[in-house]
Amino acid sequence: MRKYFQLLSTIFFNLPFLSNIFKYIPAPVLNCYSCPLASWACPIGIIQHFGIIKEFPFFTIGLIIIFGLILARGFCSFLCPFGFFQDLIYKIPVRKIKLRSNLKYVQYSILIFAVLLIPILNNIPIFCYICPAGTLEASIPTVIIEKYNSYNNQFFDSFILESLGWIFYTKILILLTFTTVSAITPRPFCKICPLGLILSFFNKISILNFFKPKLKCKTCNNCLNKCALK
Repeated sequence: MRKYFQLLSTIFFNLPFLSNIFKYIPAPVLNCYSCPLASWACPIGIIQHFGIIKEFPFFTIGLIIIFGLILARGFCSFLCPFGFFQDLIYKIPVRKIKLRSNLKYVQYSILIFAVLLIPILNNIPIFCYICPAGTLEASIPTVIIEKYNSYNNQFFDSFILESLGWIFYTKILILLTFTTVSAITPRPFCKICPLGLILSFFNKISILNFFKPKLKCKTCNNCLNKCALK
């Protein structure tokens, strides 16, 4: 059932005809605003933008709190398009491994430095430069569209194609890394995602409370291994 929710949410958050209504409203998932099809905004991108202009994103923070109180990290498991992408890659039949490292310190570092401090201090939306979801949904499609337009129109002048450089190729490398790791361990990027960290603050108080059960069974742990909310 979860995969159907994921598929429908991926379509819903990328319906161009809804962009006139929802384009500037943050979604409770990681879905890049710059995607040619995106109909909602990315809350992490908005937070960085307000850090750059030195204003507080009251509307975005308010919505995140509301989303957190409703479903918390359930949004990550059931509705996030990039989480769905990682789940699909994980289905590739290769040897799987269990990532046991605690990456919370990396997750907090990304939230504090890449999402908050660097945009405020240096006016750079650094998380957008490293976010693999943005590369998959926005950077690659945009470059393909620009190349198509330039191929069909010799007078087409593309600033985007002219400005391609090490940043773009670094983003591609990061995406390829997480895609590769997603094939052998479930949702590696989710373990360091700043939006997931913010939503996790509401896990114990959300209205639709999803939680990892305290099991007496110590034998197989199949339910925990397959749980998308862990």
